[in-house]
Amino acid sequence: MTGVDTSPGWNSDANVSTTSVLAGSRETPSLGITTKASQAAHSNRFDVRASTDFKVTEHFGFTETPNAQENMVTKKHVLEVAERYEEVDGRFPLTGIAVVYRSSGILFHTILRSVNKPPPNEFQQLAPTLPNQGTLIPPDAYAPFFPADGSISRAPNPLPEDIFIKRPTLIHFDRYLDQGSPNAVAEALLSEARVSEILRRHPHPNIAEYHGCEVSRDGRTTGLCWTRLGGSLMQRVNPRFIGKGIFKYRPGSLYNKDDLLDKIKAGIEHIHRIGLVHNDINPSNIMFDKNDNPLIIDFGSCTPIGYSLEHVGRTYQWFDENVRISTPRNDLDGLEEIREWLREGGSKQFQFAA
Repeated sequence: MTGVDTSPGWNSDANVSTTSVLAGSRETPSLGITTKASQAAHSNRFDVRASTDFKVTEHFGFTETPNAQENMVTKKHVLEVAERYEEVDGRFPLTGIAVVYRSSGILFHTILRSVNKPPPNEFQQLAPTLPNQGTLIPPDAYAPFFPADGSISRAPNPLPEDIFIKRPTLIHFDRYLDQGSPNAVAEALLSEARVSEILRRHPHPNIAEYHGCEVSRDGRTTGLCWTRLGGSLMQRVNPRFIGKGIFKYRPGSLYNKDDLLDKIKAGIEHIHRIGLVHNDINPSNIMFDKNDNPLIIDFGSCTPIGYSLEHVGRTYQWFDENVRISTPRNDLDGLEEIREWLREGGSKQFQFAA
């Protein structure tokens, strides 16, 4: 996502941003969890061929049920902005700007038509054009109550200083509402928390470290807490986010490319050993710690082996669109695509569209 926080959970690939959810609702005896569906929440499956050009100006942590009467003067604060593309005769023209904003302590979603997109760090100038009340986003849509069944854990309080909190994005809330799934984002948050909990119980040096859920004073789950990391593989070797098909790896960008790929593979194989598949291995989902060790991040698309991928978001150009089932091969193919992407010289033979 261009212009986004690229700590765990934010995809910095300029082509598309995808985090997603567990598909289906079934018992997984070997893992001891029940995964819930919230199909396509966190995913960008609607706009897979368009640049996201996404900007987060402020996280919308939830603390208490808001009271619209607290402020006599309505002030609007822009939280999320994304260009909206719709398919028209096989093309994807820009049709508007989606905005999530806070007004009098309440969250709203709206689509602005015929509005010029402001520069990347000046989205707040959209505030005067926003309606006082757009489409209401209730707390249940993004901040579910923390489960009492013990399936997930709370993060330590106070949090360590080196923590990144991955919070849900609501930029496609209108589409979830149209599909009759207004709480899809909240359900996705809990689904990813359950997967992350499995990873916490089975750590690996090449998988991001999870610390538990951020929980508000009134018991709502507002984010997932991870050890903060440095930049991504995408940022390190392709800081201008040049398209996959024309990107050329510059020798020396990585200290030891083969060692890097071996460590990523080790992390992938560990995920498979505990019965899961990441399903979104790409350069933006590999980050580096302070010791320059590569770690796999972003488990919004991670599901148990054998699950349907019908509504799971993945990153355009980095997966096989014909594959509908969560299998270990998905991750290994993604790794081989990264290997080819990093190859020096000559034309490249990608498995997936570039």
